[in-house]
Amino acid sequence: MKKKYICYYSLVFIIFSCVIFFPFVQSGYWMINSKDCIKQHFPAFVYLGQYIRGIIKNLFLMGKLVIPQWD
Repeated sequence: MKKKYICYYSLVFIIFSCVIFFPFVQSGYWMINSKDCIKQHFPAFVYLGQYIRGIIKNLFLMGKLVIPQWD
């Protein structure tokens, strides 16, 4: 019974996703354009990479799980 609902949900999700995103793909636009990528997303990925590497370094080298709360 649970599998049946998961299949229905997945099917409905795929249909709605196609309906919502098809106009963007058809017109050649997407949610992230090249200007957003360089100015916004790239620095965010660099920051997140440093943040996650810091957590992993503390975990393996110091033996403690230290998650920074703020910068």
